[in-house]
Amino acid sequence: MDQENLIPPPRPHSNNVSTRIVPCKSCSGPIDDGDRFCRHCGRRQKRGVGWYYHPVSILILGFLVVGPLALPLVWLSPQMGRKAKVAVATAISIYSIFVIYSCYRVIMLVVGLWSQFLDPTASFG
Repeated sequence: MDQENLIPPPRPHSNNVSTRIVPCKSCSGPIDDGDRFCRHCGRRQKRGVGWYYHPVSILILGFLVVGPLALPLVWLSPQMGRKAKVAVATAISIYSIFVIYSCYRVIMLVVGLWSQFLDPTASFG
């Protein structure tokens, strides 16, 4: 497939809006300041941070969804300082240990009740 077919056509310029020509961050080709992608190489120009790097999103993922699997997001987040990363990672770790221990206790309780139910010689009370 020809590379030129993948490049979107240039936007028509309006006389009301002044646009600045800036170099592409990847290929240094001329593009408009408001462009999200380069017309020449197709690379993204605006470097936004993903929703999964926001501290609130990390806390929601850590506490409600994936637990300790959210720890890499904590350390890769560019929006938190070192102290905040340590605090959030500690909170997620302690909460995860508590949830795992609680699940273990519930499983042991169910196994104990089940074994009493199956043993006809066991006395209740």
